[in-house]
Amino acid sequence: MASRAASSPAPAAQVADLRESGFLSDRLSLVSARFSNASVENGYQKYLAKEGAQQQMLFQTLGAVVFVIYGILDGLVVGSLFREFLFVRLLIATPLAFGVMSLSWLAPFRRYLGLATALALIVMCSAVIYMIFRMPAADSPPYVIGVLVIMVYTACLMRINFPIAAAAFVLIGALYCLALISKPDETRADLISGIFFMMSVCTISIVTSYMQERRARMVWHRDEQRDRDAEVIRSLLIEATAADRSKINFLSVVTHELRTPLHQIIGYSEVVRRREDNNENAGYLEQVIASAQELLKKLGKMLRYADASAGKINAEIEKCAIRDIVDQAVDQFAADALRKSVSLKAESIEACSVMADPHLTSYALQNIIENAITASKPGGAVVIEGKATGSDHYLVCIRDSGCGMSPEKLASALSPFDQAETGYSRSSSGLGLGLPIAKMLLAEQNASIQLSSDPNSGTTAFVKLPITGAETEKDAA
Repeated sequence: MASRAASSPAPAAQVADLRESGFLSDRLSLVSARFSNASVENGYQKYLAKEGAQQQMLFQTLGAVVFVIYGILDGLVVGSLFREFLFVRLLIATPLAFGVMSLSWLAPFRRYLGLATALALIVMCSAVIYMIFRMPAADSPPYVIGVLVIMVYTACLMRINFPIAAAAFVLIGALYCLALISKPDETRADLISGIFFMMSVCTISIVTSYMQERRARMVWHRDEQRDRDAEVIRSLLIEATAADRSKINFLSVVTHELRTPLHQIIGYSEVVRRREDNNENAGYLEQVIASAQELLKKLGKMLRYADASAGKINAEIEKCAIRDIVDQAVDQFAADALRKSVSLKAESIEACSVMADPHLTSYALQNIIENAITASKPGGAVVIEGKATGSDHYLVCIRDSGCGMSPEKLASALSPFDQAETGYSRSSSGLGLGLPIAKMLLAEQNASIQLSSDPNSGTTAFVKLPITGAETEKDAA
């Protein structure tokens, strides 16, 4: 165990590592919208350079296509300035913007994808602002809409670090205002309205970029946290499975090691008892032998439970008579029932062939019958009945006359090592393995067990076994 713990970090250590790395915190800077933790911020930037790069490159291409389309439409409205505007928009701005963006598509420059987008944004908007500056004020088309489209498109769809995006929007707004002020024929009203409009556009773009940046980072952080939580859960499951397997192996080793000396104790006690003439000493030896046999029986149950839990028991399904299986289980505990003055009846057993492992099924029924005898009071009765239910299953009912179980105890009666002090699953000195062993052995044969109980009215165990489909044979005996 120590070597395993040393070779792989415990889940608690992994959680501590996550807390130290910042992944258990989603704090973002209020001003820059960046992660406060440097390692988390680096992880997000790596994500943008890898998984998020394809989407950003697609948006960059679409933006460049829209810019070119708007340039072609210039020919319909600009008149004599068509060639100049076509040269500025299509032969200078578009190649420059597309060249900067395509350079960031290369793997060594992928981390500068957001910066390239911001530079392309400035180039495109500068071309449009130049056209606004060159167009006469009278009858000029509303080219400011082109600036608005580019800025809003970038703010809503492109992933640019907020400080860079905000600086780009402010620079574009300043260039636009400078172009309006520099136009000689611009009226005062148009100047004021144009500057106010651009300030509004810049503000909206900056706020939109800020909100989009925070939202994108939070979504990425949530997905990363979910993946890391899943990894921790997988580690916990591996640890739990290993611990459970270790307990089962320990249980198996202990039972094997204790059974050998117990057999020797019982054997030598039998020899001494036969040679001892003193009745008092003989009584003591009887107590020793009885206690050793009881302990041996409990160890046998523990070993059977360990083997069943580890999947070491393989059922050999065959066609067998249910009456023979029930009779074998009843004969095993007839003496115990007689000593406790409990009537053990198995008279209403309808003859039928079932598909089961006779040895495992008999052992499962023995555990149920033993618990029923233990739960019954002296003078009570344990009744076993069996009948076919249609052509698919055979139902064996084992009913005791004990004090029954509460719903809470009934729900946990099939769980290992669970002790119902006055219930059906075990006595106060038992192991609580009888019913869990029966459940596992029956499950290996596509059979099942269910319990029904009511306090102070006894408990009934229903064992459902698959049958061959052959017609029920009347018991001639």
